[in-house]
Amino acid sequence: MKKSIGEIMNKIKVVFFDMGNTLLHFHTGKSDDEKDIEELKILTQYLNKLRALGYKIGVISNTCYYDEVMKECFKKAGISDLIDSFTFSYSLKVGKPDKEIFKYALEKMNVLPNESIMIGDNLNSDIKPAQEIGMYTILFNKNNEELSSEIIPNDIITDLSELPIYLNGKFNDNRSDL
Repeated sequence: MKKSIGEIMNKIKVVFFDMGNTLLHFHTGKSDDEKDIEELKILTQYLNKLRALGYKIGVISNTCYYDEVMKECFKKAGISDLIDSFTFSYSLKVGKPDKEIFKYALEKMNVLPNESIMIGDNLNSDIKPAQEIGMYTILFNKNNEELSSEIIPNDIITDLSELPIYLNGKFNDNRSDL
């Protein structure tokens, strides 16, 4: 029997984000580009909304720098206090799409796969391995590109503003099921 989206969302405790082009798309954590600054303000509002809805927030990301360097990016961006857990590939010596990085992040947050969502922009690195271990998946398709893959996320968003509404259970109940 398939579960409704409402039933799935009632179980969710943690929302994991890819860092790259999903959560923090400039690696310095600071930008003079007015668009980046505006997007960061909006991102902060959305993360605060997620926290207000009771969700914990985690990051699972492939990196080529020490964890401390990556966390500093989040500090400079002013959002590090909104993230409950960081899981970076550099220190683990394992990266996406290896499922072990996802399992490590879940263990660190003390949640089961079906109690979490993975939001990322890459079907092969973010969505497929997360689905294979039982996480609910949301593809962040910012440019609304046509998908030509056999990998099908549980859901797709084109703007992070959709997240609080979605996670608050106000979207239609006829979306993809686990």
